[in-house]
Amino acid sequence: MAQRPQQKSSDAEKFRQEYLAMLDLQAANNEKNLQQNLLHKRTGQIASQITDYRTPTQKLADVTALRIELRKELRRICDVANAEQTVNALNDDEFRYAVQSIDEIVQRLKPRFRYGVLAPYLINYIQQSA
Repeated sequence: MAQRPQQKSSDAEKFRQEYLAMLDLQAANNEKNLQQNLLHKRTGQIASQITDYRTPTQKLADVTALRIELRKELRRICDVANAEQTVNALNDDEFRYAVQSIDEIVQRLKPRFRYGVLAPYLINYIQQSA
């Protein structure tokens, strides 16, 4: 414990109490972390996940909006039919990857395909990258 300047005789006791309170807080935090790590090791579940209070309709609306946005972004490198076919063929993980990495996908494929990317090639590219 580092010494602090004391102006009153009661300062030493006050600083000691603050220090002990900080140690108790640190011990409590360490115990919580240990319990969460043990739970994660046993079950694979993260103990503190943010709860999603949206209704299923709201969640579906968000996914639908993302699909529309992905189709619009894919129009930069392919036509409407190939963009539609690509978005419909992706599973959830591939779709999530495509939405998060659309700028990178466009940057890599646009110079290689002057007249547009066909859906089978684009689907394969996303599946291998995801």
